[in-house]
Amino acid sequence: MPLIYMCYDIMVNLTIRGLPEEIHASLKERARRNRRSLNQEVIEELAAGTVSDTEDMRAAVAWERMLRAIEKTEKMRAGHDRGRCGRSSRFSGRRTATAGGYDPVGRG
Repeated sequence: MPLIYMCYDIMVNLTIRGLPEEIHASLKERARRNRRSLNQEVIEELAAGTVSDTEDMRAAVAWERMLRAIEKTEKMRAGHDRGRCGRSSRFSGRRTATAGGYDPVGRG
């Protein structure tokens, strides 16, 4: 005789106290429309809300990363506009070109 293993998902019971009648009636109506039991409808609603919250959280994190990248880009641009685009400090403030052309000594 083969050995049969039974695997059960752990289920949790939840009791809701003080549920307003209008919410109960709304859930019952949705359960009837969706051809589910009231319990199945509540589980579906909770699952949908949990998924929605997770997606909202991921979107918020992505938005924050994008804003940080934009700020970093703007700071780099601002530094570039002020003449600090990766040049070493020994060249800052020195002119290397004259009105007549390039001056290798930098006296112009």
